[in-house]
Amino acid sequence: MQLNFNMKIIHDKKNELFKRQEMTLTAESNLSFDQAKKELATLTKKSEETIDVFGVKGKFGKKTFTISAHTYDTPQDLQAIKKLQSTSKQREEAKKAIAEAKKSSQTVAV
Repeated sequence: MQLNFNMKIIHDKKNELFKRQEMTLTAESNLSFDQAKKELATLTKKSEETIDVFGVKGKFGKKTFTISAHTYDTPQDLQAIKKLQSTSKQREEAKKAIAEAKKSSQTVAV
């Protein structure tokens, strides 16, 4: 079953510093983040791996939804930005997990 969301681009700005396009779109029916990512990929002809949908908002009584998304030049650019957006607590937990993995691999090797 093919759903028709009638997505239209309202705002499209190229941000050279972060190597991405900052987009705001509207859709005529409610959709999930994954559906928005797929529809945006077909609309922009870019890979889903380079798209970050971070907002799907609707207003009470309205049948239109506003979608906020960034499309990056490469998947590596997206991962770099996600890494920068992580909190210091998340970074510390990641470091601890890596250290524990190294310790466990060293004990297995001995």
